[in-house]
Amino acid sequence: MAVSTKDSEPLQVQNQPGALRYPLLAGNNVAIAIVEIDTKKFLSHPIVRHDFEEIVYILEGEVEMEYPEEKKKWIMKPGYAKYHPIGTAHRAKFKGDKIRILEVTAPPGHGIKWADFRR
Repeated sequence: MAVSTKDSEPLQVQNQPGALRYPLLAGNNVAIAIVEIDTKKFLSHPIVRHDFEEIVYILEGEVEMEYPEEKKKWIMKPGYAKYHPIGTAHRAKFKGDKIRILEVTAPPGHGIKWADFRR
């Protein structure tokens, strides 16, 4: 089965007004979603760490990813991807009117009931 964001109800990203996550598919050990960010409402998120691996791929807009423990920053534009191992401290600043990110998590993360997205 193929799915699109039109097949998924958006979920408000916790404590991040203007950020919506469209869960698309989930397997037993991996999940994929599209995150859309309205930069008029949401410009950055604080430092976070996850108990899952995460890959982000920029579809639209520009994202400055900061890794405070490594003292590194990456400017990511459409076509750029970045891998976050479990526990990686990171923060994002968003530039442009709209940001769209393809997000892959393993195991499925972000507190979503992913069983609903096994199709």
